Amino acid sequence: MKSSGNVHAAREDNSGSSRVRLKRTRNAVRFLMLLLLVAAFGLLTLAVLYYTRNTMEAMEMELCQKMQVSVEQTRSNMDYRFLQTAEDASTLMGTLYPYLNSDADTEEQLQEYARICRALIENLDKNMISSLRLYVPDNKIYSGQQTEQYSLRSLCELENEEVLSHKGGVYWMEPHTVKLGMASPVPVISCGLALKSQANYDKWAGVLFVDLDISQFQEIFASAGDGTCLVDGTGKILMDVNGIYAGQGGFTETQMEQIKTEESGYLTDENSIIAFSRLKIRDWYIVASMARHQVQSENIGTVNTIIAMWAVACLALFIIAFTAGYSLILNHTVHNINTAIRTLEMDDAGGQARSSSGRWGKALFASLEYDTEQILRSVADIVEARYKDKLAISEYQMESLQEQIKPHFLYNTLDAIKWMILDEKQDDSVWMVNALSKYLRMSINVGEMIVPLSEELTLTNTYLGIMQKRFSHHFEVEYELDESVMDYLIPKLSLQPLVENALLHGILYCDKEDKRLTIRTWRSGQFFGIEIEDNGNGMPEEDARRLSEMNVHVGGSYGVANVHKRLDIFGHGKLKFGIVSHRGEGTCVTIELPIKRDGM
Repeated sequence: MKSSGNVHAAREDNSGSSRVRLKRTRNAVRFLMLLLLVAAFGLLTLAVLYYTRNTMEAMEMELCQKMQVSVEQTRSNMDYRFLQTAEDASTLMGTLYPYLNSDADTEEQLQEYARICRALIENLDKNMISSLRLYVPDNKIYSGQQTEQYSLRSLCELENEEVLSHKGGVYWMEPHTVKLGMASPVPVISCGLALKSQANYDKWAGVLFVDLDISQFQEIFASAGDGTCLVDGTGKILMDVNGIYAGQGGFTETQMEQIKTEESGYLTDENSIIAFSRLKIRDWYIVASMARHQVQSENIGTVNTIIAMWAVACLALFIIAFTAGYSLILNHTVHNINTAIRTLEMDDAGGQARSSSGRWGKALFASLEYDTEQILRSVADIVEARYKDKLAISEYQMESLQEQIKPHFLYNTLDAIKWMILDEKQDDSVWMVNALSKYLRMSINVGEMIVPLSEELTLTNTYLGIMQKRFSHHFEVEYELDESVMDYLIPKLSLQPLVENALLHGILYCDKEDKRLTIRTWRSGQFFGIEIEDNGNGMPEEDARRLSEMNVHVGGSYGVANVHKRLDIFGHGKLKFGIVSHRGEGTCVTIELPIKRDGM
C-alpha cells in the first residue's frame, strides 16, 4: 500500500509539472502571435504608405506628360497659323509692291487703288485673317482713305514704328487693339511687313499689317485647358483663355530662365506643375500650368481607394488573427481531451494500455499526415492564385497602356480636320473624315488587344495617309515587307506611336528635300522583326541610348516608352528593343518579338 501511494504521488507531481510547462508554452505562443500581428500591421501600414507615395508620383508624372502633349499640340497649331499668315502676307506684299513703288499719275493711281482693294478683299478672312491694313507713301492719292489704306506718316502716330525698325522679313507684334473706321476696337495679334522703295532705299515703299482676331486663338487655348496661355521671354502673359491675365506677370524669373533654357518640356515645384513649348516665330512660349492643390484633388479618388484597400487588408488580418486564436483554443481543447483519454488508458491493464497507446500513436501520425497534405494543397492554391493575379495584372496594364495611345491620336486627327474645315478645304476634310472613320473601325474593337501584323500595318498606313494629307506630301513612305510574318501577332497600336515620333521629331521639320520614312519586316528563327527608319534630324547618341531603356522619357518621347512597356509585357521579357540615331542623318527603331500566332 505504501508503494502504491508513492507511485500515485509521483504521478500527480509529474502531472502538475506538465500542466505548468503547458501553461508557460501557451502563454509564449500567445505573446508570439500578438507580436507577429503587431509587426504585420506595422509592415502593412508602411507598405501602404510607400505604395501611396509611389502611386502619387506616377500619377503626377503621367499628368505632366499629358500636359506636355497638349502644349505641344497647341504650339503646333499656332505655329501653323502664324507661318501660314506670314506666307500670305509675303505673297500679298509681293503683289502690291509694284503699285506702291510706281510714279503713276492720278488716273493710273485710281486704277492702282482698285487693284489694291481687290487684292486686299481676296485675302481677307483667309487663315483667320480678320483685317488688313496697308500703309502707303504720302504722295499716293489714296493714302488718306483710312479704311484699308493709310499714310506712312501715321505709323509714328500709332506707335508702330517697331515694324520699321525691324530689319527684314515678317515681324510679329504683341497682342494689341485695332480700331478700323467707326467700329469698336478689336483685340488682335498682328504681323507687319515693310519694304523699301526701289528708287530710294532710304525711303519706305509701304508697310502691310495682317491682323488676327485673338478670340480665335483663345478657342485653341480653351481646347488645351484653362491653365494654357501665351507668354513672352520675360514671363508676361500675352494671351490666355479668357483674357483675364493678359499683361500680367505669370511666372518667376527662375521659372522663365529654365523655360528659355530648355524651350520644351515641363517643370515642377512645391506650388505648381508647368508644361511649356517655344514658338518658332518669336521668343514666345505656350505654357500650361496647374496648381498643386488641383493635382491633389484630382488624385483624391485614388488615395481613397488605397485607404479602402488598407482597411480591407486590416480586416483580413483581424480575421486571420481571430481564426488563429480560435484554432489555438480548439487545439488546446482537443489536447485536453486527448490527455484525459491517455490518463484513462494508463489506468487500464498493461496490455490494454499498450494497445491504446498504439492506437494513439497511429492517430497522431495520421493527423500529422493529413495536416501536411492540407498545407501542401494550400501552398499550391496560393501559388496558382498569385500566378493568375500576375497574369490579370499584366493584361490590365496592357489595356491601360494601350488606352493612353488612342485619345492622343484621335485628338490630333480631329484637330487637323477642324482646321481644314476652318480653311474651307472641303475635299481634304472629307478625305480626312473617311480616313479617320476607317482607322476607328479597324482599331476600336472591344477585346481585340492583340492583332496580326498585317492589320497593324494597315492601321499604320492609314495614319501615314492622314499625316501626308496634313503636310501636303512633304515626305515619302517606303515598305520593305516579308510576307511570311504578316500573320504574326502584335499588340494593337504599337507601330503608330513610333511612326508619329519619327515624323514629328525626325523628318517633318528638317531641312532636307528628300524626306523619307521606311518600314521593314523580317523573320529570324523564333523571332520576327520590325524596323522604322527615317532620314530626318536624328538625335544625340546618348539620348537614343537612354530612350532605348524602359520607363525613360527624353523630350516628347512618352509614346515610345509607352510602346516599350506594352511590347515587353506582350513578349514576357523576351523583347529586343533598340534605337540607333545620328545627328543630321536620321533615326532607326528596331523591334524583335517572339513569334505568336492565333491559337498559340
